[in-house]
Amino acid sequence: MGDWNLESSEIHFIRVSQNFIYLVVYENNKYILRLTPMGNKDRIQLEIDFLIYLHLNGINENIPIKSADSNFIKRYTFFDYNIQAVLYHYIEGGHYESEKLTNKT
Repeated sequence: MGDWNLESSEIHFIRVSQNFIYLVVYENNKYILRLTPMGNKDRIQLEIDFLIYLHLNGINENIPIKSADSNFIKRYTFFDYNIQAVLYHYIEGGHYESEKLTNKT
């Protein structure tokens, strides 16, 4: 987690679907690390741009955290597999599986 100056952090797997999601704990602060296959680069950038737009227009959004080199998206290659990493502040709350959502959820 050196790219975000979070050395010696605890990393806990949460789930995998289209993304790999991890909880990162560093000095009693919690973060969410989302790892996404490289083919989704443009979609992730559009998502970040939209979150920033909402934030700049008065909507309280969880915009990603910039890395030490001022990037929202970090790209890595592991075992010939390319991924992108985005770090967010952790927000307390529940998680709903899409197949269990109803009009009341």
